[in-house]
Amino acid sequence: MKKSVSHLLYPIIMMIAAMNFTISCTDEPETEKQAELPVLEDLTVAVGQTGTIDFNAPLAWTISSDKEWFALGGEQGETSGEAGQQSVPYTVTDQDADFEKTTEANVRIVFSDDRYITFKVTRGTLDRTMTITSDEEGTTPIESIDMDNTMLSYQNMRTFYVSANYDWYYDAAGSSDWIVLSGGSLEGKAGETCAVSVYIDQDKAPVEAVTGKIVLSSYDNEPVTEELSVNFGGFGQGYWKIVEVRNGQEFANAYGGCTFSSDGFISQAGMATDQNSVTLKLRSSEECVLVVATENATWGPSGLYIHYAYPYMPYAFGKGMEPWLTITSADTKSVLQSNLYTVSVDANTVQEGSMYSWRSGQERTAKVFCIPTSVLQEANPNIISENGNIAPSALLSILTDGEPIPYVGLSYTLKPEYEQYVAFSITQEASAGTGSDTNYMTLKDLAYAGTLTDLGEGNYRYETDSYQRGMNFEAQFGSLTGIAFKSSEPNTDDSTKQDFPYVFTDCDWLLAGLADNGNGTYSLNIRKLKNETGAARSYKVVLIDGSGTEVGSITIEQGA
Repeated sequence: MKKSVSHLLYPIIMMIAAMNFTISCTDEPETEKQAELPVLEDLTVAVGQTGTIDFNAPLAWTISSDKEWFALGGEQGETSGEAGQQSVPYTVTDQDADFEKTTEANVRIVFSDDRYITFKVTRGTLDRTMTITSDEEGTTPIESIDMDNTMLSYQNMRTFYVSANYDWYYDAAGSSDWIVLSGGSLEGKAGETCAVSVYIDQDKAPVEAVTGKIVLSSYDNEPVTEELSVNFGGFGQGYWKIVEVRNGQEFANAYGGCTFSSDGFISQAGMATDQNSVTLKLRSSEECVLVVATENATWGPSGLYIHYAYPYMPYAFGKGMEPWLTITSADTKSVLQSNLYTVSVDANTVQEGSMYSWRSGQERTAKVFCIPTSVLQEANPNIISENGNIAPSALLSILTDGEPIPYVGLSYTLKPEYEQYVAFSITQEASAGTGSDTNYMTLKDLAYAGTLTDLGEGNYRYETDSYQRGMNFEAQFGSLTGIAFKSSEPNTDDSTKQDFPYVFTDCDWLLAGLADNGNGTYSLNIRKLKNETGAARSYKVVLIDGSGTEVGSITIEQGA
């Protein structure tokens, strides 16, 4: 009986168990499905590049870069936001960029459920950039500059401006050797703007028009170079310049002539020198002739007088007619090959017994012409003889016009069309002792230390700095019986004795002395000047002749 009941109950028990299982599964809560994150690919970018990072954010988000050079967000953009379609601006800067290697940044986008995605940004190598401009602001780029034969020294240069994102230097080996950069060796730092001045070496540049180059290079084993073309117009016809030669070194002068003292030494711009000649340098696109001519109160009846042409043989002059200015070549080459000539003058003395002695000893002037040979031959095809000589009379007929002077002869004046060929002029001072209408003093600075200004009528102003300890001047006065200081006392200070006595002035910071050189000039020596007072000061030294008449003065102005 029991066995039958159990058999009957088993199906019922299993049914109840199945129902319980079904109820249990129905009551279990469903799990929330996670949002799918975007997938972004790695980027390759260049310095200076801009763009956007576009993605669809399922949740709130924040984006960041581990390198500052990959700047996110821009001026208005955001680096965080809510779910939805996004576009984040980016800018690639040159911070920490390398000219040789690429650089990398990692970008991460973090979502509000703490999940994140990353991608890599690779920045390319930095390009070397250089700009060459005509203005310091860098607004006018240039590829070439034009130069002419007036730009032949540091006194007249062209300037351009260089800026680069790398260190650079002037590559003299790769540049044309006739182009000179100020300073000789130049370089610039990355990010700086450098002013570069340039002029032409007149001894190396070709005489014809030519184009050269300036090369600027980076500091690398395989340097990157930039080139600037330089267009030089050539020397044209008869280019010249004057240089002084001191102890074998040349010093270019920015003047169109020279003044010689009466004894034949150079005196220019208020400065006397111990040189008795100047050097003329000649560069020309044509063969030229140097012609020497003197003027007015020199030789000849009146006006311009042609003496000779160089390098041809001089004319045979009569006694008292020889030129006082001579030109000699540094060698026996032709004019164009040599291009170096010495100009010298004789002492200006009274020549007793000469038919022109009434004029000798006075101030005299001369002109030196540099005339293309073709110009002379166009005027007179036979101007040059078979033996290479040019007669002064033939030159006179070409270069000048003659006007008759009763009972005297002709007065010759230069034709206007030949003025352009006057290379330079020479003035020689009158001989000391020839006398003058006034006793005005002429003064030359021998110290080269300050600024000498001629105020006229024998009066001068000399400006110097506070550290000046002394200065020397050479004075010339015309016909005087003596010279002295207007107020003078003997100097008893043994510590300041010189070859000639000093005199005290009425100030305690200046001593002055005067010595007769015996050749019509006087040496004026001024000492004890160093200014330690803290204030600018001045004093006027007055000179008088033997009769007590004031003949000149020099006002010393010293800075604080």
